[in-house]
Amino acid sequence: MASVIERPQFTDGQILGADDLEQSLDYNRDQQARHARTAHTWGIVDGLTVAVNGDNLEIDPGMAVDSSGRAIVLPETVSVVKGEFTEQLGIAAGGDYPIFVLASHEESAGSQSVGRCGSGAAARIQEGGRIQFGRPSEIIDWERQDDWPIWNGPDDERPVSDRHVLLGFVVWTEADGGKFDKASQTTEVDGATFRPRFAGIKADEITAVSGRLLARSRPLGTAEAPILQMDADPQDDDKTLLSFGVDDGQGNIRRKPLLTLNAEGNLKIQGTITSKSRTGETRVQSGQATDGMTLPLPPGIEMSAVENGSVSLHVVVNPRPDLSPKPDITKSNMFAVAEECVVDDQLRVRCRFRWFDATSVTTFALLPEIGYGVCDYLVIATVPPEGGEA
Repeated sequence: MASVIERPQFTDGQILGADDLEQSLDYNRDQQARHARTAHTWGIVDGLTVAVNGDNLEIDPGMAVDSSGRAIVLPETVSVVKGEFTEQLGIAAGGDYPIFVLASHEESAGSQSVGRCGSGAAARIQEGGRIQFGRPSEIIDWERQDDWPIWNGPDDERPVSDRHVLLGFVVWTEADGGKFDKASQTTEVDGATFRPRFAGIKADEITAVSGRLLARSRPLGTAEAPILQMDADPQDDDKTLLSFGVDDGQGNIRRKPLLTLNAEGNLKIQGTITSKSRTGETRVQSGQATDGMTLPLPPGIEMSAVENGSVSLHVVVNPRPDLSPKPDITKSNMFAVAEECVVDDQLRVRCRFRWFDATSVTTFALLPEIGYGVCDYLVIATVPPEGGEA
């Protein structure tokens, strides 16, 4: 076990050997790897999306960091032919096959000249990434990787690392002798969804230098992507400290945020607030409805809960002839009598009035007019206490 981290130190007149120069490079490389795996979480940093193009599988340029903190860079698009797939896995049945990238390195002579006193050893090490396929049965275990000691630099003990970074999945079909069908970032196994992991930050505190802190779910300027913004020096009239909304395509929240919170603690939302109902709780919804309208349930109450008996519903409707339209006839002194005002088991209102002309006995007796009406409604939802009844 290492008890200290050692870095090289040079003095004037010192004779430098290859080991001294190697230590200078290794110190910086080890520090970067330690930072990458302790201050961040490992995974895809940028790019590396997978897609099927014709007969080949293509991986876009990008960068990932493996679980030892080692950077894996693909500087250009990698095209994988189906022969490489079958060479790795042999005969493959149809299914979703995981695609991994692994850090790799190999020695190269480079362009450095070696004199008579030189060793003739390789002057360069080329770092890259190796694409590897797994079988569908290996999807569940891909993230179980050995811990790497805190004092170590990147894990480069092997020419090709065994620390897998998942990029996505490709469907292999047995049609036409076997071929790539389509690629995706997710797959399901026994009801569980698996997807690549992306690099993140381990931090208890994040401080904005400008006073405005933004959290985005997509890269800058992606329209309709969610944005969370905290502003220490709000300039709007409401003194909004926190706002949540969607990107306008220019990197800002659209003109009307979905949620805001100001310095006085006032919370504004553009929609409704719902929450799970609790036992022994009563919720109420009221208003006015017309014939044919479906009554809304109180906030947080689902129709499925009513149907399975976990919520008891009570509905009261009261006909309102004063708000109901009169028949389109030229009669005076019209008055209404509720023909029916009921609610069915789907909460649909049926409200109708029979209109009469009080000035004419004949009309009153023989020519009543029927019209659709308006009613007041009250919907009461009660959640029975444990072991009790509503």
